[in-house]
Amino acid sequence: ISKMNEKGMSTKTMKHAKTVMSVGFNAAVNDKILSESPVQKIEIPDKQAKERKVLTISELAKIIRAMKNSRWIWSVKFMLYTGVRRGELLALKWSDIEWENKRIKIDESNSSTGLGDTKSRKIHYVPLSDKVINCLAQQLQMLKAENNPITFNDNFTQKEDLKGTDLLVFPTEEGTMIKPNTYYHTLVRFAEKAGVKATPHCLRHTFVYLTRKTLSLKELQEILGHDETTTTLDIYGDMINDTIDKSANQIDNVFEKV
Repeated sequence: ISKMNEKGMSTKTMKHAKTVMSVGFNAAVNDKILSESPVQKIEIPDKQAKERKVLTISELAKIIRAMKNSRWIWSVKFMLYTGVRRGELLALKWSDIEWENKRIKIDESNSSTGLGDTKSRKIHYVPLSDKVINCLAQQLQMLKAENNPITFNDNFTQKEDLKGTDLLVFPTEEGTMIKPNTYYHTLVRFAEKAGVKATPHCLRHTFVYLTRKTLSLKELQEILGHDETTTTLDIYGDMINDTIDKSANQIDNVFEKV
């Protein structure tokens, strides 16, 4: 914990590490291997949480303009429209798109250690809105235009879709899975070119911020794949409970009298 603190890791990350250690040491106590858990009295440093970067409409427009003619544009729009994590995006298959139910199943994630479960280790669903459907159609057209190997697969039909196949939605030009670091640095470079500081996770934060007044807390929790609404509040409470506009107007009204 001390080393994690020295490296500048967040309070949440250190608490998670303590929780994981507690499981093992508590089991050792129960099995009478240890008399007490050495983790129990560890105090986690309480640090100020890092600001979650939310992109403005102007910044989004700059990034989208910078990526307009690139093969990455539709994946970026997809993340913005759905709020999915980078790893979930890269692991997405066409079979995960439930067209009739108008939803997308998120059950896998691609991380630095390879393909595995999602961060919360649970299956969740995100809405298949008209904008997302158009985004998927444009992505498929792009894959066909670049003669991507997935379009040569036996499962591929010439009916403008790949419904029901286990092929990747957002593959490399070789038809393989994009590495998370590659995706991260690609977006960062495009953002820098546009004069904006942004990472893939900024798109998730921006999704929450832009939909906070439209979606309920429960709906956001389910879309984001959090176990509980308390988790969503813990991470995004300052956004979801945002009353800054109202407060600004109230302040203006007070000083208007002055």
